[in-house]
Amino acid sequence: MARFWVKIVLAVAMSAIAILIALANADDDQGIDVFVKKIGEVVIVDAEFDVPATQRQAWDVLVDYEHMTQFIPNLRSSRVLQRDDSKLRVSQSSKVPFGILSISVDTVRDVDLKPYSEIRSHVISGTLKKGDATTRLIDLGSSTHIVYHSETVSGTWIPQGLGIPFVRRNIRDQMEALRSEMIRRQSSGS
Repeated sequence: MARFWVKIVLAVAMSAIAILIALANADDDQGIDVFVKKIGEVVIVDAEFDVPATQRQAWDVLVDYEHMTQFIPNLRSSRVLQRDDSKLRVSQSSKVPFGILSISVDTVRDVDLKPYSEIRSHVISGTLKKGDATTRLIDLGSSTHIVYHSETVSGTWIPQGLGIPFVRRNIRDQMEALRSEMIRRQSSGS
């Protein structure tokens, strides 16, 4: 009888995992493309989208670290620790739910700014073993094309088979939030 219940629990758990993976892979109608692949322990993310905002308006959102908790889901804290011309040191902490799981990510990053076209960041401490990202802003006149690329190595265990869908969903949520904030600011003229 105990084996029967173990099989039932395992079947329910596997079904829940399959549903979570399907939801994470669901197509998005916001025009945000997110591609994730893993090579060894390195997770590579490429994402891009167009936003009906000027390059400067998009830039202002991407570098607004002090207010990011107001518009990025699951971001618990974000603050600039140091500011020196075109260089920042930024501390961020997030707790990202994924079904019944949640993953905490805490980072301190050095950020190099190339106004208003490029942002490069490098993780110097935190829960990631490695983390490098580049965001490019391409001026299209009345809109801006955002191109994001990152390569990370997690210091947190994620169950096999859930890692890529988890990262894809998290990045998509972040990109949707950034795009929404850019549109909001463009509409309000701020």
